[in-house]
Amino acid sequence: MKWVISSLVIRENVISDAIHSIMVRSDTGGVNEAHGVTFNKVEIIQNNYNCIMSNVPKRMVFLFFFVIVSLLYLKFIKEGGNIRIFGSNILSGLPVLLIGVAPIVWYAVLANHSAIHMEFYAYKDSAITVMSLLMFIVLMFASPKIKNQHQDINFKNG
Repeated sequence: MKWVISSLVIRENVISDAIHSIMVRSDTGGVNEAHGVTFNKVEIIQNNYNCIMSNVPKRMVFLFFFVIVSLLYLKFIKEGGNIRIFGSNILSGLPVLLIGVAPIVWYAVLANHSAIHMEFYAYKDSAITVMSLLMFIVLMFASPKIKNQHQDINFKNG
């Protein structure tokens, strides 16, 4: 409605301009190619993730994940190591991983936008993926007692 009212009031084709902007931002319809600009979606996704990880040494990332997985594994073994609990925890953590995929989809769909604004703010969306991955790792090794307490809290609040 905003575009229709704007078109009527200012007597310009705002709808056409909006559709053109959508096509440019989403890199569809050959609009960018017509201007001699192309966007490689895989490179844009990699560049956004490289931007957030550029100041973190790769050794630190590996060490961090290794320590977290090791501690969670030791906790899992200490609590009996029931593989069924581990499997159900993986299944319950899959929605968290789906949330972590959202920035990747955003970068791919809005390639132009993600490339232009990468260094200002677009790369910050990749923190969602990092956080989701960390939450998934923790959920994989969560004990049933922790999960039940979490569910009780949800029921009490809502």
